[in-house]
Amino acid sequence: MHDPRHEAITNKGVHLPKVWRWIMSGFLMTFILLTGFGVYINLRWKPYLTRHIKEAIITSTDSLYNISFESVNVDVLTGKVSFKKIAFIPNVKMYQRMIRRGAAPRHLFIVEVAGLDIERVHPFQVYFRRELELTSLVINRPKVRMIYHELPGIQSTMVDNRNAYQRLSKYLRSIKVDVINFHDSDFQYIDQSVKRNQVTRLKNLDINIEGLLIDSASQYDRSKFYHTQNISVLLQNYSYRTPDEMYDVEVDEFMASTRSQNARVRGFRLIPRYGEMDFSRKLNARAGRYGARVNEALLEDINFKAFNRDRRLIASRLTISNSNLNIFLNKAIPKKADKRLMSFPQLALRQMTLNTLIDSVVIQNGRIAYSEYSPQTKMKGMIFFDHIEGSIYNITNDSAALASNRITRAGITGLIMGRGRMNAALEFDLTNKAAAFDLKGSVGNMDGELVNKVLKPLTLVEIREGFIEQMQFAITGDTLGVRGRLALKYNDLKISLLARNEKARLRKMNLASIAANVLVLKNENPSPGEKLRHANVLYSRPDSVSFVTMIWKGMLGGLKETIGLDPQTQRKIEVKVLELKTIKEEREERREERLRRKEQRKQKERK
Repeated sequence: MHDPRHEAITNKGVHLPKVWRWIMSGFLMTFILLTGFGVYINLRWKPYLTRHIKEAIITSTDSLYNISFESVNVDVLTGKVSFKKIAFIPNVKMYQRMIRRGAAPRHLFIVEVAGLDIERVHPFQVYFRRELELTSLVINRPKVRMIYHELPGIQSTMVDNRNAYQRLSKYLRSIKVDVINFHDSDFQYIDQSVKRNQVTRLKNLDINIEGLLIDSASQYDRSKFYHTQNISVLLQNYSYRTPDEMYDVEVDEFMASTRSQNARVRGFRLIPRYGEMDFSRKLNARAGRYGARVNEALLEDINFKAFNRDRRLIASRLTISNSNLNIFLNKAIPKKADKRLMSFPQLALRQMTLNTLIDSVVIQNGRIAYSEYSPQTKMKGMIFFDHIEGSIYNITNDSAALASNRITRAGITGLIMGRGRMNAALEFDLTNKAAAFDLKGSVGNMDGELVNKVLKPLTLVEIREGFIEQMQFAITGDTLGVRGRLALKYNDLKISLLARNEKARLRKMNLASIAANVLVLKNENPSPGEKLRHANVLYSRPDSVSFVTMIWKGMLGGLKETIGLDPQTQRKIEVKVLELKTIKEEREERREERLRRKEQRKQKERK
């Protein structure tokens, strides 16, 4: 049945009030206009942005760098800009021109990024006000290559000395980015100053840049590093195998910050890949096997500008906490043909390619152990120093610094063999061609038997009894050898001289020991009614002997002389041993003669 009321309601529902139709039409027209305007701006913005970015890079770097990207997408309404396959590369021809006119930087960069998304960019602010402001910029998995070239330090007067703002002001009045993060970077440092390029590669590296600001007010702020409030670097769980495949290097954490001007390493380890004897057998010539551990090392007050601009490491203090160094030498391996000069600290410092100036190095709770295998005794001797505390001043190979101070001074204290307190003072002449140095010190209060771990295997001498009250020494040396004086104050010293038997075991040489202890050995110093005896330290260094071994050999000779086991006295012992052997043999002959006569008398009586 037809209902006229229903028809009226339906007709009313179809026709909206005129005011709502105008509102909806307005919204629709606005949306269409904005969309069209957005498309139009996008079409104009994309080439505008591409062109100005490339021009800005070329201008700000004096045509040294170019930037390229596969594509750029701009969303004006959301403020999002996306780049794909960005490459930031140097212009080699321009770099060569800059070298010729003395304007080239020592470092070149090559950066590759697969993709980059920038959020909340304000295109109209950039377009009309020429101001670029970003809250954060995250760059994932970039590849960064930093290449160092050794260049003359002379700057040409034709260098463009305009700062970054002056070069960019044609395109932007200001650039402000709160945070830039390079996450999970693949970083390579390539040193082309050496004959064979030295490459250091770091993976999983995070670089965080805070407070980047370039504008008319900040352009003259010299306190900031590259116009930033802070650049920090973080590297975790780093591992590396040395090129000779003999060691693994591990670092738990490395951190550096331009704001704090510090760099910190935690959990550093140098790990030999083979055991002591296997390691030495894999070498072509005799060389030390090193194992090292450092719980923490902190380098303070670093001049990052000098490091980046001139590759000069300038810092106030390096603190090394809870370290352990183990050195092993197998003397059964043939000696090296070289002169082992790099074992001298000042010569090694002189050869460093990195220009270095560190005011002081502080050692806290260190430990050093040195062991040596002797093919004569087929045993390993060991000496160690622990609870080491000390400071070293003026570590440098910088020519300007050396002109004002050429001496490195060190004061070290610790325990030898865990018991005897050791104090040592060293001075190194950093400019002396022969690597001259002075060493003074003392060791006090320890049982003589404690040093048997090093004496028995290496000198075939065993201390049975005795107490060392104090040892004092003063030594000068260089690459030719060491010389000086040594005094060992001791009492009740008794020794045994050792030799190997047929089963390759050490045995006591009873006659020689008797001769040493009774006839030759001085079992006290000072002897009753006499002054304290001093021994000469005199050792000429063979080319194959290292710095530490040279000092050890020289002091060992002085120790032997103090107790009466110098070469001249040892020859006396040999003479006394021959005399005792002759006396013993004659006594045995007389005894055998008596026994023979006694047996003859018995036979006669039986007849």
